[in-house]
Amino acid sequence: MVAEPMIEIAEVSWRYAGAAAPTLNGLNLRIERGQTVVLCGGSGSGKSTVLRLVNGLVPHFHRGVLEGT
Repeated sequence: MVAEPMIEIAEVSWRYAGAAAPTLNGLNLRIERGQTVVLCGGSGSGKSTVLRLVNGLVPHFHRGVLEGT
């Protein structure tokens, strides 16, 4: 039996309402139970948007276009 991942994001793209270009484009992420993950990157690279996606603020609080699973 293969355990399901705790978080799995596949080919996700997100564009905030009114933005010309997507903030996330083709994101793939798989986090297994018990893993510790560090999300790092430069200013404006989409770190906060990824966290908003994981905790459900995107797309339920922030407006925009979401594609992927």
